[in-house]
Amino acid sequence: MRSEHWQQRYALFKEELSSVPKNGILFLGDSITEEFPLGTYFPDSPIINRGIGGDSIDGVIARLELSAIQPRPAKLFLMIGINDIGADQSVAYMRQKYIELFSLIQSGLPQTQFYVQSLLPCTEEWSKSMTDQVREINQFLQKICREKSIPFIDLYARFIDPKNYLNEGLSRDGLHINTNGYNLWAQIIGPLLQPETNNDQ
Repeated sequence: MRSEHWQQRYALFKEELSSVPKNGILFLGDSITEEFPLGTYFPDSPIINRGIGGDSIDGVIARLELSAIQPRPAKLFLMIGINDIGADQSVAYMRQKYIELFSLIQSGLPQTQFYVQSLLPCTEEWSKSMTDQVREINQFLQKICREKSIPFIDLYARFIDPKNYLNEGLSRDGLHINTNGYNLWAQIIGPLLQPETNNDQ
């Protein structure tokens, strides 16, 4: 059962479908994406924000047709999975779901430049098992992206402190990022929003 917020966002995406920019730049993910003020950072780009707070890999699969396939974006940036870890999903389950999701995106949007963004780290206050799982999932994502020729954006490496936790100066609650965090994220991906760019970061 999807949350009320998920249902509301899904309904909004359905309403907006006829008015989304052609050849847009679509961001797909959970609350970290939903809260990204992309229009402020990239006012001249045809941005489509398809983040839903609390969403999971399975949730993205369930709404992929409406959220990403039908809008037919020129570029798609994906970040999803931290809520799966928070819900104690196993690494094996997440790997299976990522493979399914990537296959659906690549087959459904063969002309779209698809980017996978790493999960962001957590601060030290979060459990060590969660921190370790984030690192393990990111290693898997980097590997599968290499195998499938998908550009991988390693945000994780830019957000960690010397102890490999989320830099507290970039976070508002140990998991979500603050304005400084979004400033850094925008700086990292900004060059990729330009036409004809597909380099790994």
